[in-house]
Amino acid sequence: FLALMFVYQVRTTEMAVVTTFGKPTDQKTEPGAYWQWWPIHQVYKLDKRIRSIDPAAQQSSTRDNYSIVVSAYGGWAVDNATNFFPRFNRGSHAEADAKLKEMLLNAQKQVLGQHLLADLINIDPSKSKLESIEAQVLKIVQDQCKAQNYGIDLQFVRLKQIILPKSNSEAVMDRMAAERKSLASELQAKGIAEAAEIRANAEREARLKIDSANAEAQSVIAVGEREAAALLAEFKQNPELAKFLLDISALEAVLKNKSTLIMDGSFPLIHYLQKNKSEAAPATR
Repeated sequence: FLALMFVYQVRTTEMAVVTTFGKPTDQKTEPGAYWQWWPIHQVYKLDKRIRSIDPAAQQSSTRDNYSIVVSAYGGWAVDNATNFFPRFNRGSHAEADAKLKEMLLNAQKQVLGQHLLADLINIDPSKSKLESIEAQVLKIVQDQCKAQNYGIDLQFVRLKQIILPKSNSEAVMDRMAAERKSLASELQAKGIAEAAEIRANAEREARLKIDSANAEAQSVIAVGEREAAALLAEFKQNPELAKFLLDISALEAVLKNKSTLIMDGSFPLIHYLQKNKSEAAPATR
């Protein structure tokens, strides 16, 4: 009985507010057993776990005058028991929930009024500002709780649903279709420009290669003509000897790989392979 009068226990999920003659004078946030001087002290236990708030959906207007219905939720916990206890009827969590819902709705309406609908709904995920909007709502409520010494720590806020009225839905769909069409036109124009550039580069490279091949061909032709002119000059000095040497060179080229030839008597070089030109055979191997 004496232990119950002078010792109290704080569990891991609790924090305690100690009042002296009805006024909060101390708080215990760590679990364990503590002394109290009864009846001078009174101990009130508060749940320090994160609690959720889920206010009703609220209709708001965006900066570009679109009407939307948004619902959000959040999580909060008692941060300072000595401040929380007197502000909410001896630590009433229900009163704190109601107050936080009101503050969350007001902050939500204020922030949404500063943003365009495209910040909430956008075909390009990189242009969505949902996280930024949630952070702004969270900061507003946190600053208000701190200024009013509520002893509340609002830890997160999330937008869970965004509903567009039918008229707004049609307008949004039309706008999204126009954005898609504009994006498609932009991509098509970009593709046409890139195709034209690729085609122009290919044609330029083809002309350069053709010009280079023509120049090389002209160079080879010029070399061949010079060599032919020199050979022609030598050929004119002794035509029979020159013809004989050319025929022999051609014959050597034909037979250089130990080839086997089957030819008739009309083959141009066959007479060099015969013992006597007048003794031509019908076919020689």
